[in-house]
Amino acid sequence: MPGVLNTPSPRGSGFALVDDVAGTGASLERSVLRLRELGQHVVGAWVVVDRLGQAAARLAALGMPLHSLLTLDELRSHRISD
Repeated sequence: MPGVLNTPSPRGSGFALVDDVAGTGASLERSVLRLRELGQHVVGAWVVVDRLGQAAARLAALGMPLHSLLTLDELRSHRISD
């Protein structure tokens, strides 16, 4: 994938998508679709924070799970004290 993959990968290689934040899921969706076009296998998507937008639903429509360390609601419920 010129400009996206820095190292040649054999067709059918497994990929895990990792991002900092998921909102609408548009960029993760584009990545899944592009990798599939190239004959690659995407095993799932992992993010640090799920903003609880449409990302999970968008990826589910592609048969792709979204995993997050935290949701936006969880972040909001915790206060960090000095």
